[in-house]
Amino acid sequence: MIDLDFLENVEVFQDLDDSRLAAIGACFKEVSFQRGEKIFDIHEEPDALWAVVEGEVSLHHEMPGTAPLKEMTITTISRYMILGISSLVKPHRYILSAYCATRHCRLLEAKKDCLIPLFEENPGIAYLVMKRLTGVVGNRFHQVQEEFVKRRGQDLMNHW
Repeated sequence: MIDLDFLENVEVFQDLDDSRLAAIGACFKEVSFQRGEKIFDIHEEPDALWAVVEGEVSLHHEMPGTAPLKEMTITTISRYMILGISSLVKPHRYILSAYCATRHCRLLEAKKDCLIPLFEENPGIAYLVMKRLTGVVGNRFHQVQEEFVKRRGQDLMNHW
């Protein structure tokens, strides 16, 4: 059983009451990763939403055929934050890869094949989760934009 005290603090589940948290919790299972392990790849089909329980996850931009570099980290996701948003939001395509950035990462994983039917059967849950999710997407988009501008500025400075 997934800890409801934890779930109620996850950034997209904060508006849910205990019965709705329990319904969402039934979709999750706990998984673990070690430093450097890939959680998902930019080339994979997004099939799960993840919540960080312990550790940090770095989201990387990767060029095809290159190894992930620390310099390519766009943002870091930590406790109570989610990743794998692309599993729920069109065009259902990862734009970044995810790696465990600390010695140990514990995450909760919910397959979209469990979440989507739950949302269809319970529009109230879907509305509350998606309302919060739009805020998360907006914040992450701005983080990516800021990182791009910062790196583009560094590239321009290096050419002078």
